[in-house]
This record gives sequence, C-alpha cells and structure tokens, in this order.
Amino acid sequence: MIRDLRQRRADACVSSLSGFLEKVFHFVAQHSDFLEKVTVEKEILSVARVAKERKEKEKESKRRKVEEVEEKKVSVVPENVTKVPKKEEEEEKFPVKVENKEESGPRAPNLGNGLDLDKYSWTQSLQEVTAVILVPVGNK
Repeated sequence: MIRDLRQRRADACVSSLSGFLEKVFHFVAQHSDFLEKVTVEKEILSVARVAKERKEKEKESKRRKVEEVEEKKVSVVPENVTKVPKKEEEEEKFPVKVENKEESGPRAPNLGNGLDLDKYSWTQSLQEVTAVILVPVGNK
C-alpha cells in the first residue's frame, strides 16, 4: 500500500514536471527563435547535464560532511578518565553552610504587582515595568 502511494506520488511529480517543461518550451517557442537553432537539442541536453552534475556534487559534499561529523564523533574519546570523588568526600573537603529560610511556597507579589527580593525589586502595570536595583555606595 505504501509502495503504491509512493509510486503514485512519483508519477504525479514526473507528470507535473513534464507538463511544466512543456509549458516552458512552449513559451520559449512563442517568444523567441531559440528552438529554431540546429544545435538546440545539444544546448538543452548540456544545460540538463550541468544541472544533474551540480546536484550530484551537492549530494556528494553532503555525504562527505556527514562522514566527517561521524568520524569526529568516533574519534572524540576522553584521554584522561579521572575518578569522580564521592559526595561524602566532597562534603568533607568543602563544608557548605545551609541557611534555613522560611520560604515554603511562592512569594506574594508586592503592591505594584511585582516582587521584592534581597537585591532588587520590580513592579509592573499594563503600560510599563519599573525595576529598582540596589547598588552599594561607592560603585558607579
């Protein structure tokens, strides 16, 4: 069933492409004397050949890029694998001070429909937003 659908799509593309090319050549025949030349068939074939070669080169370059990326993925192997210290060892080396704040849930917004934090606060309305950032004295 899927093969039939693919075949129908391919046939439709080919028929629509043939119709397109037929219209192009009909237009060229009406508006120029290009098709009256003796070498017209050779010229058309050479244009088609160049387009086909260009398409093949693009496919080849894409294939090479994919291969290069795959080779880089394979070649990237960690040289020095170090042992990761356990959490207990880390805790002994670097004691961490934990401050227990009473923040069990989300903070309530301030009066300006914003939020007040330790280092900054902000408010907002439909038209504007105001941010206030506290800067220590002596800083520019």
